[in-house]
Amino acid sequence: MLKRELEERYFGFPESLDYKEFLELPDYLREQIVCRNRILQTDTYNRTMDKAKGEDWKNEETYILQLRKSPHNYLITTGIPRQLHKIFSLPISQTELDFAVEFYARANVKHFNREKWDWVIKEHQGILPIKIDGLPEGTAVLPGDPVLRITGPGELAAHFEPDWHRIFYPTLVATTAHEISQLIGKNRFIEAGMRGGITEETHLIGASAMYIGGGLFLTSDDAAAACYTELKDSGTLAHRFLAYKQTEREAIIQALTSPLEKIAPVVDLNNTLTGIETVLEIKKEYRYLNKPIWMRMDSGNVAQLAIHALKRQSEMGFSDPVLDKVAISDVESLEEMVEIDTKIRAASFDPQQFIVYVAGELLMGKDKTRNIASTGFKLSRHLERSTMKHTDSLGKGSYPGDITLNNFDHQRIIAQSEEYPSGDLFVPLWRPEKGIVAKRMSLTASRDWAEESYTQIAGRTKERSIISPKTQQMISDYERKVVNCS
Repeated sequence: MLKRELEERYFGFPESLDYKEFLELPDYLREQIVCRNRILQTDTYNRTMDKAKGEDWKNEETYILQLRKSPHNYLITTGIPRQLHKIFSLPISQTELDFAVEFYARANVKHFNREKWDWVIKEHQGILPIKIDGLPEGTAVLPGDPVLRITGPGELAAHFEPDWHRIFYPTLVATTAHEISQLIGKNRFIEAGMRGGITEETHLIGASAMYIGGGLFLTSDDAAAACYTELKDSGTLAHRFLAYKQTEREAIIQALTSPLEKIAPVVDLNNTLTGIETVLEIKKEYRYLNKPIWMRMDSGNVAQLAIHALKRQSEMGFSDPVLDKVAISDVESLEEMVEIDTKIRAASFDPQQFIVYVAGELLMGKDKTRNIASTGFKLSRHLERSTMKHTDSLGKGSYPGDITLNNFDHQRIIAQSEEYPSGDLFVPLWRPEKGIVAKRMSLTASRDWAEESYTQIAGRTKERSIISPKTQQMISDYERKVVNCS
């Protein structure tokens, strides 16, 4: 009961709110409210194509979602369950429809298929009569693999296309997190991207994805740690704290003698080299506390400065991998972390024991746009006729029929549903008669599945999945028809 009440409160469209009343509200409320009207949450061209189809809008169609590109030649898919709950937790309401009708009338928009939504509400009690199958949360895929299949009345199946495209963001975060974990280990990266998130929700989405993809669990976002118990918050002593006392030394000592379990002061408030010496003096004076004091390199040649700090620590006898780590901030690429680790080793220190990285943009922002994953949502079947998209751009085509992704005989195969006797990776996600049927997975379960499914493609990430014989024949048949028609 509580779950339903909360879904209605946070996902539901306000009852009895008409468009005129809505326009009198302040912007910040209007933005929240309009996002909950699922009838309006589509691209304009979906609405106009719907109108252009006329009575054919109800013909059964199948659509396939693909992620066609990746900077790393594979992807850890995440985000489908979140979109599923956003769309399907509540029935489409009459208030949503009335609001949309009033908006379109006031805006003099004639191309709106009211009949479709009347039918959903009156004939199906607001429950969308479509069928959805797709990959479990955390599934590792190769570029071009299908990840979702939607079947139903064509213009209902297509209406929510923008929502499905949005899985690009958590998928790219999860994939980068997997790379970080593979390259340096999951215990050596502290995520600090909260202030760079477009919205609070965006950062929470990224925080869950980093755990699913790479097991990264350290974050500077308290809200994320509260939301996802698998995460652990991790703080630092930033410039404003060091500047609030007359000297850096006073500020660091105050923090060190506070109840904090560990401190990680930046050392570049005035000059990094003198900051390092200040921290070393405090380490020597307060070593009896047995409390971690990590130095954080925040500017300049961070690799060179980190090596200098490690050498000075070693000279003074500070070589405890728990107490004496060095944190390196704002690395800009995976390659930079690998390069720094290499330099640390060359200086005879073990980066696995003594170096941690702190970054936000690298994981949560850099190369996290839709074009990087090249999501594609394409028609694969209309009634009994299979169809597809050809393209002049390599890797941006689609597949015909009732496509699925199969793991059969130790190979990934793009196949037709039920073509193979076992190994279908697609699972039921939504059935109108049962509701959301996707198995609820914890972040840990999704993380485990990400690793297990990655082993299915490891070593083949420069390849594409095999296309099944039946699907190849359907592609050939389609190409032949296109040639004959032209």
